[in-house]
Amino acid sequence: SKGLSTESADRICRGLAVAASAAARCIAFFRSNEINAIAMSSCDDSTSGVVVSHNGHVTRLTWSCDRPTAQNVPLPPPEDDQSGARVSRPSQYRYEIHRSHYDKMRALYARHNTPDRSCRGDGEIPEKTRGDYQDWPLRLLHTRLFCICVRYQLYLCSRNQGACPRAFFEYLRAEIGVDHECFASPWNVTLQRYCSAHPDLERSFGSSGSFFSEFKPDSGSFEANPPFCEMPMAIMAHAFEMLLADSARGPLSFVVVIPAWRDSEAYLTLQGSRFLRKMMTLAYAASR
Repeated sequence: SKGLSTESADRICRGLAVAASAAARCIAFFRSNEINAIAMSSCDDSTSGVVVSHNGHVTRLTWSCDRPTAQNVPLPPPEDDQSGARVSRPSQYRYEIHRSHYDKMRALYARHNTPDRSCRGDGEIPEKTRGDYQDWPLRLLHTRLFCICVRYQLYLCSRNQGACPRAFFEYLRAEIGVDHECFASPWNVTLQRYCSAHPDLERSFGSSGSFFSEFKPDSGSFEANPPFCEMPMAIMAHAFEMLLADSARGPLSFVVVIPAWRDSEAYLTLQGSRFLRKMMTLAYAASR
């Protein structure tokens, strides 16, 4: 680079090396925690022995640490603290969700994991493997549901997003044929199709994949209610602009829900788009 001295380049490189080392230590510390290692796993059997119990409106998912784990998800031995003392672990991890959420997740799992996807393709289970599916569709359901609970606990440090009611989606579906949510999860999805943040786990519950890497529609009507963070909103706005400008694609429409941050890149991009047909701002009280 012009104007950059050798001394400055050396200082920058050493600074980057220090930062990289610090980042590596942070990652190592993160993965040294047993429950974090489980959350980072996307395999089909990252845990085993998840026990589910129901008590009224509450469903409890419990995993005991002494249960065997899949070999491709190695969990580290108990770590030592700075004084050298062995850090104790809880004997089990437990999550509680509303029974209605459990029922919804089970229904999604059953819908998107039919036996024909794992067997012959004609819907019939071969006799020699029929025993493997005697508990279908619960096979691996509780394991994957437990991993999703852990994943969202780790990644959703902020609930900065506005949820849209069912009536909102029903109106869009009836008026302009919206049938796909660009940002959703198995917990809150309303339409038949959706993109989600963790498709490696959530494909089992119907996710179409990640909006940022797999959303490339040729036509259709879509709803987008992204996390209220400037970077993902800006990426979304520019992605829509590129899709709408592509003359090789068929008819496309997007109904976008974002905060009225009038100086944000996403707001300005959407407001200035030549494809914009209508923009309206709801007062806080009206949006509740």
